[in-house]
Amino acid sequence: MVIVIADAASSVSVTVGYNEQKVSEGTASVTYYSKIDDIRDPLATFRQYENASIRTEKMSFHASINPAPGEKLDEGKMIEFVKEYMEGMGYGDQPYILYKHNDIDREHYHIVSVRVDKNGKKIFEGDILEFSD
Repeated sequence: MVIVIADAASSVSVTVGYNEQKVSEGTASVTYYSKIDDIRDPLATFRQYENASIRTEKMSFHASINPAPGEKLDEGKMIEFVKEYMEGMGYGDQPYILYKHNDIDREHYHIVSVRVDKNGKKIFEGDILEFSD
């Protein structure tokens, strides 16, 4: 499996918008969410964090998790992996959403979060972690 961390966007709304567009097209679904106050309006939670920051310009955290050729990602194991991954990266207390995408020839996942904590302080990503089954 390969994890790609995308360049941060100015607001989480850009990243959530991309993923929610895929959901509305039927090519993605929400698999898991953490610390989102109202899943019908996840941007409200993210905005609380973004509004607390006065110095951070790039707010969104967006990573894609891509299987190796022929690999099938078990949804339950993926959720547990993402929980550990986000904790290890310093995002364990952050709100985040895990989306499953079926918009290309292989199923893959996207994680969306915000790069500042609830006090507006920038999160510095942790060490790269290795996981095995």
